[in-house]
Amino acid sequence: MHTLSDLNELDYRCLNIINNDAILLLVNQLCVIILPTETSLVRNACKFLYNLTQNNIKLHGRTFATCKRWILEALEFSDPLAQVDVLIAIKSFLHAGYFDDINHIIHLCLHILHCIILEKLIPNSSDIVGEILGVVQAFLFHGIKGYNVTKPELLHPAAMNLPERIHIVPKCKNLKNYKAKLKKTPTKKSVSDIENSTLPEHTGISKYSSDSDTSDTEFNNSVHIDSKVRLEAVHLLQTLMEISQSREIFGYWPQIVATGSRNDARVLTRSILMEPISKVRQNVLSTLTELLISARPFLIHAEETDHTSFITFFGTVCLMIKELHFTLSLILFTEKNVTVLTHALKCTAALVQGTPYERLKPGLATKLVRNCRSHIFHKDPTVRVAALSIFEAFASSEPITQEILNILAKQSIGGTELGKLQLDSGSISDVGTEEEEIDIEDLNNSVDNCTEIKTSKDESVCLLIRVCLENISNKIISTPVRLQSLKLMGRLAFNTGSLIFPHLEKVTTILISVMEESESQVILHACRVLEIMSGCLANIETYHSDGILFWNIIFDSMISLAQTSQTILREAACDCLGSISGNVFTQLSRQKTILIITILFGAVRDEESAVRAAGLRALGIQHEEIEPFSLEVLLAKLYHISVKAAKDNDKVRWNACRALGLVLSHNPDAILPSSWKDEVFPALSTLICNSPNFKVRTNAAWALYSCNYYGKYTIMLWKSIVLAFENAQHVPSFVEYPHRDALIQQLCLTLARVAACTEKSELQSLWLEIGDHVEEISNVVKQFQETVLPEKLGDLIKAKAQLEQLTKSTCCIEDQQIAQSLTNIFERNRYDYFDVITPTI
Repeated sequence: MHTLSDLNELDYRCLNIINNDAILLLVNQLCVIILPTETSLVRNACKFLYNLTQNNIKLHGRTFATCKRWILEALEFSDPLAQVDVLIAIKSFLHAGYFDDINHIIHLCLHILHCIILEKLIPNSSDIVGEILGVVQAFLFHGIKGYNVTKPELLHPAAMNLPERIHIVPKCKNLKNYKAKLKKTPTKKSVSDIENSTLPEHTGISKYSSDSDTSDTEFNNSVHIDSKVRLEAVHLLQTLMEISQSREIFGYWPQIVATGSRNDARVLTRSILMEPISKVRQNVLSTLTELLISARPFLIHAEETDHTSFITFFGTVCLMIKELHFTLSLILFTEKNVTVLTHALKCTAALVQGTPYERLKPGLATKLVRNCRSHIFHKDPTVRVAALSIFEAFASSEPITQEILNILAKQSIGGTELGKLQLDSGSISDVGTEEEEIDIEDLNNSVDNCTEIKTSKDESVCLLIRVCLENISNKIISTPVRLQSLKLMGRLAFNTGSLIFPHLEKVTTILISVMEESESQVILHACRVLEIMSGCLANIETYHSDGILFWNIIFDSMISLAQTSQTILREAACDCLGSISGNVFTQLSRQKTILIITILFGAVRDEESAVRAAGLRALGIQHEEIEPFSLEVLLAKLYHISVKAAKDNDKVRWNACRALGLVLSHNPDAILPSSWKDEVFPALSTLICNSPNFKVRTNAAWALYSCNYYGKYTIMLWKSIVLAFENAQHVPSFVEYPHRDALIQQLCLTLARVAACTEKSELQSLWLEIGDHVEEISNVVKQFQETVLPEKLGDLIKAKAQLEQLTKSTCCIEDQQIAQSLTNIFERNRYDYFDVITPTI
């Protein structure tokens, strides 16, 4: 013991130990000889181990294993007085990095979990999702200064009632569809296909070209291992997103994506700002992009809320959107790594696409654009493509707010924004704790060297259009940049024609100039932009007078394009020729009209089906004399198709029900086979009761409502509607909640129509079927009467009048009582705000 005490008296910081093997042997001997119950020896041995770590002496191999085992045994079995020294020794080992292998273990565990989820070896449930997200949250900031090690916890989704958005077919033809035909390569969902053609999605484990990764990771091995843990946590989140429904993931957004407040929460927005390794930042941004794309149907319901004691879930969504704008604006201003910057721009485009700016206070978009606009002049083409895609997202907004219109219509780029191009210093880690928003317009930089685009003499043309036209007309510029510029021009023409059409001749001339190039994608996209412009000139009365000028400029080029050898270009040319308005077509010279018709007739006989279809569409649009259809023939065919389609998937079913309703409203007995009721009424009755989709039920009820006579099926329909009321109380999925009220209303109207067709001879049989449910039906109908507009009560009034007539006309007392009970279903009580409800006698 005296020897150990003497050794501990030495100042190990000043010692130069030459023979490390002797030290290792001594440690090994001490750990074998000293028992945990020998308090004094344990204390001195622990002090000796502590002193060794201060001299940076590393234990390894068997010696380290023996020492580690001895320390753990000492901690468990030694006297409490000695345990203090044992803990000090353990602390020194941890600080010295002896247990760095724990990071390797965590990394491997995260990767194993990633593989298990990917192979679907564990069941996907809400608890599993919450547990995995808890793991992601715990290790997303592993090793980052200011964030302590935490134990993963089970996360619970926020309580919410998310309506399902109906898919709406875009009003504007999408340019990227035509690009897909040219190059059929499978792509992952992303902000745009053009971006993907130049920028692969960096999801999963892959290589990156960043030069800064080496400098970030090689200076310290522990930092490198910490970053691998964080990267694997991001990969785990990406895998979970792939196998989970976007609705399910969105419930965890406040805990994993953004809190809505700029605090030090363990969320992705904070990770982007605090993460020192560019490779991890890049993956976080890529993951956030996918989250934004998948959550778009839910983000549109965000609502602006003032500071109140209670904030709804969609008020929280609004706060999260604002935090995302702040975070991305900040990283666009500070990021220097080109690859990370590109992903940040793509993420910003996804955010713009999902943000309902018309529901939020103005100013949010303006602040974001201040840090985006300068990147459309970036020297790297991938950055320029991503930056232009943000403005395409703004131009695609529905509706275009005044703020967005001002952004798109800006005439020039300010000197402070140009200064952003010259900023070469700064690090993302420098802004990790910054809480005040940094706007580029707040800087006092000034740059005198402006390019020709930024100082164009034609100042009446907005900056974006000048940039796009310059990109399109310059053959030296990268093809993806030109394609993205064409896409942006198409969006601007469709949604903000006031920026394009005052400069119609200039824009059209430049678009036509690319038709002689060899790059087919550029020609194709230019043709699609011309088609969009032609359609706008035809459909918007303000621009009708410009149609002749437009077609005189593009006519020869379009005729030549329709005769090219490339199928996709011939198809595009036919589509463009089909967009000529009737007014313009009649004003063209006879020679030109004959040439157009001749070209289109030739397209109809083309070898390629796509060209034939485009030619037929164009001829159909230009042909004004339409042969009239026989309504009897049309309805009969519609009936057969609709009955068959009612057995198809949900979208086909609800459209089939609407079609059946249309048929039944046009005297079906005179058109359809005599057995039509035997097919239609049972099928519709089954749908209103049992379809898992409430919109299908509603449309089936409307189809029944459209009929004026039900024959022997009146009682069956009464019974089915009563069952439909009961089943509507049990919502099969929370997705159907938004459609439940519409279903109840339509069932009430359909019941009234069926009641109005009830005959005296049916009363007793009807009562046997529904007598026990009259009170429940009455409550539903009266609730409907109190909430519906008065003009919709006509059917209920007719039903009541018919049943009152039956009460008076029948001689049987039992029938009179039944008719009166049925009449009471449609009796409307009048409510007063100050008096209690007085039942009608």
